[in-house]
Amino acid sequence: MDHFSNALLCFGLFFPVVSFVSLILAAIESRRTGRNCSAILIPFVGPIALTGWILITGRSSWFIPLIWITDLGTILFLWVLPRLITEAWRISRWTLLMRFDATHRQSMATLTLHRHGYYFLRRTWVRTTSFGPLSAGETGRYLESHDRIVLTSDDGTERRQLHHQLDCIWIMNDSNDKKIRGVESLDRWRFQQR
Repeated sequence: MDHFSNALLCFGLFFPVVSFVSLILAAIESRRTGRNCSAILIPFVGPIALTGWILITGRSSWFIPLIWITDLGTILFLWVLPRLITEAWRISRWTLLMRFDATHRQSMATLTLHRHGYYFLRRTWVRTTSFGPLSAGETGRYLESHDRIVLTSDDGTERRQLHHQLDCIWIMNDSNDKKIRGVESLDRWRFQQR
């Protein structure tokens, strides 16, 4: 084998091994701590490189489907792909009904309401001298009445209400049962309907 095929083999094996090892380590860490831990799953790169290696070295083409079926990154990506596409469509610009913008201190928030009762809330922080998140997104469902909109996040942990005040001004209230503090709070923010 020449150097190129050796490099292609090493490159092709690296990504499936990283996916497999990180999946095992993430499962151990999640079981040990009781918290969510994400694995590093890199789809397609390993199987593409290994397919190239098989074709260059003249190995049996029967190994190509085996390589693709056994790559955890690719399999898990293809497993969640329908959900990713569905979520992207739910909050796409084609389903957009209303948009609200707010600014508070060094933070900005944009709330978009979409067809079939879905919303997307994006918060952005301008940090010049401090550390912390720069941006965060939240998806969920909403219910609308004539003077208020109730937002419930997809994981059910955050519940907020927008109350209509003036012509295009809405005031956000975080839930009373669990006050969200710090950078997560949007309590008393004034949202302008666009």
